[in-house]
Amino acid sequence: MQEGIDKAKETFKKDVEKYSELSELRNLIEGEIPAANSTFNSRKTAYTTLQNKMNSTSSNSQKLKAEDVQKAKEAKEKAEANLNKLKARRSELETKHSITMTSDAANNNDSEKNKKELEEIEKKLTALDAQLVTDEGNLKEKQIAQNKIVSV
Repeated sequence: MQEGIDKAKETFKKDVEKYSELSELRNLIEGEIPAANSTFNSRKTAYTTLQNKMNSTSSNSQKLKAEDVQKAKEAKEKAEANLNKLKARRSELETKHSITMTSDAANNNDSEKNKKELEEIEKKLTALDAQLVTDEGNLKEKQIAQNKIVSV
């Protein structure tokens, strides 16, 4: 009896984890990666602009400008590292859950392929949602049966 309950708990736990990871993947695609990409692009632009200004101004203001350029470069690099970290996590989750993705769709968040991937994720989430209800019901039934045996 306890073995059946343990197995039901493990199944439920695995399905909850899958659901959580697929939700995370959806959030990466819909929000986090586009936001990180936007941040990176704006910081890259700011860095390039400051660098160009430094190269075109007199030597009196170059020390201050050099510090500004260095700060902008660090901000750009930090934003790029964050973007790469999010993309790596996306790739890891796609691989784990057998979701195919082309590099074009991974880099173009408005692409048709991205929309198809999101549809695939939503289908999996819907199926998992139904499976979670079933898993939870099975677990409760086994626990109720065990409680009846214990109380007798």
